[in-house]
Parts: sequence; C-alpha cells; structure tokens
Amino acid sequence: VAAAVRKQLHKQIQQINREHTTHAAQIERHKQQEFADKHQKVANKMATGIYVKRNNMALKYVEDPRNNNTIVAGKPSQQVIQAYVTDCAAAQHSQDGEPTPFPFTLPHATDKFTLENPAPTTRSLHHIIQDQCTFTECLRSLSNNKCPGPDGVANEILKALPDECKQAIHMLFQIMWA
Repeated sequence: VAAAVRKQLHKQIQQINREHTTHAAQIERHKQQEFADKHQKVANKMATGIYVKRNNMALKYVEDPRNNNTIVAGKPSQQVIQAYVTDCAAAQHSQDGEPTPFPFTLPHATDKFTLENPAPTTRSLHHIIQDQCTFTECLRSLSNNKCPGPDGVANEILKALPDECKQAIHMLFQIMWA
C-alpha cells in the first residue's frame, strides 16, 4: 500500500512540476514580448545576436598624471580629467618661449584647402537608384545602433538580409522612383 501511495504521490508531483514549468515558460515569454515591445532596438540586436550588455560603470578610477594619485570616479575624477584635457589643449611652446606655429602657417606648407582633383560630377537621383552597387553600398554604410524609423526596421536587420531580399527592396525603390 505504501508503494502505491508513493507512486501516486510521485505522479502528482510530476504533474504539478510540468504545470509549473509550462506556466513559468508562459510568464517568461510574456516578459520577453513586453521587453521587445518597449525596447525594439535592443530586441532587434538580441534577435540578430549582436547584443552586448554594456557596463554602466566603465570608468572606475582615474590616475592623476600630476601626482600619480589614484582617484575613484566621481567629482574629483572629473576635475582631474578636465585639468588633463586643458593641459593637452594648451598651446605648445618652443624652446624660445614662443608658441609653436601651426603646420599650415609655415612657409613651405602646401595649401590644404584647394582641391587637387576637379569636383566630381553629380548624377541624377534616378541614375543612382538604378545602380545595384550604389544601393548595396548604401545599405553597407548604414550606421549601427540607431533607432529604427517609422517602419520599425533597424539598420542591423537591413544589413543582415539575404541578397535576394536586398534585390527585392532595390527593385521596389526603382519602381517607386520610375
């Protein structure tokens, strides 16, 4: 009789465990869906596998170059950083005490502001859209980590599309601009 009770009790525990696991999985899926709805950009990165959780405390301490003291991040470290940047940005002086001239002010310097090559000729937008290489280069040059537009599609997703999908989008653009 005790073995039968144990067996029945074991089945009940397994059934409760299955129900709990199913319920917990549903709750977790619901939480993930809410997160994806609120944070589309991060969800897109998670979906493409390029999500990297960032450390909010990247700068933990600063070493003061003037006296080699280590300072924990906070108000004093901001003052040390500001002093360092100010020192670096200060005009460099030559040995005679005069400020060092900028390279482009020297007599032998070439004028960096004149174009050596003629300005490129511009093509019409219609010709640019027809070119598959230009379209592919545009997709390739899209910046990462930018908010998606009104369509909700992040740049990372557009870059990760297969070539057939990119060609279909290119043909749509051509049709729209024809």
